[in-house]
Amino acid sequence: FWFVPHSSFTAFDLIPLLLTVMGIIGESVADWQLHHFKQHPTGKLCNVGLWHYSRHPNYFFELVIWSGFALFAWN
Repeated sequence: FWFVPHSSFTAFDLIPLLLTVMGIIGESVADWQLHHFKQHPTGKLCNVGLWHYSRHPNYFFELVIWSGFALFAWN
């Protein structure tokens, strides 16, 4: 890559890196949505945004993050 001179960083390392970054962003969005939901308690379960699709989006994105780390190490 142009930003890392004389490095062994390849294009195959970019996929796990992007996967890890997407997981961090997804987990942050899920946390923000839950925080916003808790600001206006209705006594119901949070079912907006990512929470509409999964009861535990943080666990899913945590798995995505660690999968990216594992792929990066394997590569």
